Amino acid sequence: MTEHGLEGCPAATLGRWAAGLLMAGALCPLPALAAGGAPFAFLRLDSSGRPAALGGAYSALAADSNALHYNPAGLAWIKTHELSLLHNNHFQGVSHQAGGLALRQGFGLQFKTAGYRSLQRTTLSNPSGDGLGSFSARDLAVGAGYGRRVAGRLGLGMGLKHLSSTIDAYSASAFALDMGALYRPERLKGLSLGAALQNLGGRVRFQSAWEELPLTLRLAGAYECQIEGRQALLTLDVDQARGGEARVSAGAEVRIAGRLALRLGYDGRNDAGPGIAAGLGFELDRFAADYAFSPYGELGSSHRFSLTLHWGKGGEGAQARGQAGGER
Repeated sequence: MTEHGLEGCPAATLGRWAAGLLMAGALCPLPALAAGGAPFAFLRLDSSGRPAALGGAYSALAADSNALHYNPAGLAWIKTHELSLLHNNHFQGVSHQAGGLALRQGFGLQFKTAGYRSLQRTTLSNPSGDGLGSFSARDLAVGAGYGRRVAGRLGLGMGLKHLSSTIDAYSASAFALDMGALYRPERLKGLSLGAALQNLGGRVRFQSAWEELPLTLRLAGAYECQIEGRQALLTLDVDQARGGEARVSAGAEVRIAGRLALRLGYDGRNDAGPGIAAGLGFELDRFAADYAFSPYGELGSSHRFSLTLHWGKGGEGAQARGQAGGER
């Protein structure tokens, strides 16, 4: 453990390994796992039921309260004020919550937090931890951003967030910048193209060890169409994290009777399970409820529940959200 400069902090070392195994084991490439897990890996957890059911392929659709989680340029396309909240019963006792607020003026707020089950405290001289008790770990991200259209069908956005990680009595924090673009071609109705650079910033200090932020590039496309008279949506994301391999995620959504949406996705970031995701959503006036299910093999399964509220002029309630090429 001396190679990371943490020999004087065995609790923090164990906590970081445990948190890294829980989060990075399912979300990050194997090289990161071998190094004990990437810092702030919880940022890769999906922020709402709809994106999660689409396999996380949402960077070209995030024209809603999820914009700052996937692509801040989505704030340039907001037509109704929107608030969303998520609760995630993740695997291995991990509790994950997230929320987002998007305003018609192009401003947005976000938060994301993850708490881990109690971990056994150990030391080098007492590896079993007998009589040492337990400790907990928690991660938190809060941020704000702004987006606007700069050339007709092109929107640009930027977000700033503060990240913090607490393990027992030890903590680390950093600021990170997100930037994005979202383009909806005039001649190709239903098509949306997105790009985002996330977690741009300096290094973060864990006790005496320094780690790089999980810098990530996302390239995405989405297409809305009609299949046998039903509104349908296809979406694709390519995700390249610092030091890792490019991951592909994809999803499909079909609306039944207008208010009910069925979703199926593939999450290329899920190394622990088959990568399959599924879910559904129900919309009623200005409210929407979404559910997503993702299996993570022997680690267990993830159940995500989210609620969304719309208000203000400019849209048609919940049915206006996340359209790929619509004017919204």
